[in-house]
Amino acid sequence: MQHRPKTQQDNGSGPRRDAAGPDWDGLRARVRGSVIRPDDDGYDDARALADLEFNAVRPLAVVRCAGPEDVRQALAFAGELGVPAVPRSGGHSFAGYSTTEGIVVDVSGMTRTVIDGDVARVEAGAQLVDLYTDSLRYGLAVPTGWCSTVGIAGLALGGGIGLESRKYGLAVDNILSADIVLADGRLVRCDRLHHSDLFWALRGGGGGNFGVVTSLSLRAYPVTEMTNYVLRWPWAAAAEVVRAWQEWAFTTPDDMTPTLTMELPDAAEGAVPELTVKGAWLGSPELLGPLLQHLRDRIPTPPDETSVTTVPYEEGVIWWFGCEGMSMAECHFAGSHPEGKVPRVGFARARGHFVDHDIPAEGILAMVEAFAAHRAPGQSRNLDFLTMGGAINRVPADATAFVHRDSRYFVGCAVGTMDAESPQGQQVAVDWIDSCWEAVRPWAAPRTYQNFVDPALPDWQSRYYGSNYARLSEVRAAYDPDRFFRFPHAIV
Repeated sequence: MQHRPKTQQDNGSGPRRDAAGPDWDGLRARVRGSVIRPDDDGYDDARALADLEFNAVRPLAVVRCAGPEDVRQALAFAGELGVPAVPRSGGHSFAGYSTTEGIVVDVSGMTRTVIDGDVARVEAGAQLVDLYTDSLRYGLAVPTGWCSTVGIAGLALGGGIGLESRKYGLAVDNILSADIVLADGRLVRCDRLHHSDLFWALRGGGGGNFGVVTSLSLRAYPVTEMTNYVLRWPWAAAAEVVRAWQEWAFTTPDDMTPTLTMELPDAAEGAVPELTVKGAWLGSPELLGPLLQHLRDRIPTPPDETSVTTVPYEEGVIWWFGCEGMSMAECHFAGSHPEGKVPRVGFARARGHFVDHDIPAEGILAMVEAFAAHRAPGQSRNLDFLTMGGAINRVPADATAFVHRDSRYFVGCAVGTMDAESPQGQQVAVDWIDSCWEAVRPWAAPRTYQNFVDPALPDWQSRYYGSNYARLSEVRAAYDPDRFFRFPHAIV
């Protein structure tokens, strides 16, 4: 069946265009939310993404949707005008794919979560901090990710690696159903029995390819507390710590979420990088000590600091979000929430690789050297190892569109600066992250995380989707044959 975006001639309710131009007032009359144009108050806040570098993009309008019907009207209006329509939830696309000079279909105001037993039905605009806030009232958590202000739809549709992933699976593995507005204006609910091909594709196919998801049903799990641990080593021990950590982390029980981070909050010349092993333990607290001792026994240099703290689950989540000392309400972007205190960044990039085998000493040394090289004052940088395995890898590679089921780790390089106005500083940051990525590449699998969208990849189709790309392309052709939803890394 061929589906086409509906126009005024198709359904009688599309935008009217005459000598005066597009009928924006007509669109405003048809939506419950708001239509924000360049001359309206609040336009700059409405178009802002997580990264301020994309402020130069000026949409024709941002439609802040109050429900699926608003999404349908916004898509129809864009189709009639012949301009792009781009969905936005949290606005965290590293490549700026959640903005456009056409119409932004903004679902960030759709944040309601309803808990029914062990199922959380959440609207697409809810940020992770919103979902945790609502689910923890019932003693439940949904496996999601690491960043408080990321939107649940974008995160879950691309995978969703987080605190609970090794125990309960990725966010994508816990999607039970999805409601989505298609390019032709239909609102459909897909699950294992209804539109099962679309349901398969959405779980790992990434946001923006098949339509605008308006809500998800996600499996939730009972939680009470977590035990967070932090071990810090001197930078001089970096190579031996990485070697021992990678041999240890993948073999730990599913209750363990092991990470390793190299960090420079300010990459000024002379600043000493920080080396931290940290994680969350979701099992009985008394079982953690021997596991950490197994790691320490592998490393000749003792850690400078060891901290183990068992806390209520909400407090633990706040700490992982980097919002320690804040409330859940304050753990939103400033300006996007009445109590939000989280600053936006001026410029950010992230690139990464999945790694299927332990990296040899030669590769570890190259990474350590690349991380510390090419200093730039005011630039922050991280190199993070996230452990896969457990419930993540027990799912077959073709069971969902998320193909990355054989890896031991995801190794991600990230760089940022608060300055959105310095092209020279941005290029220095890009040069560094490219060198970091290249240092890891010889030891990595030819795959990367689709949620770390990377415009520098020429072979993104195989790196994001592997052997699942051909089937994803077939689903895209069935549900959006005219390629209404377009962006540089859109499935074709």
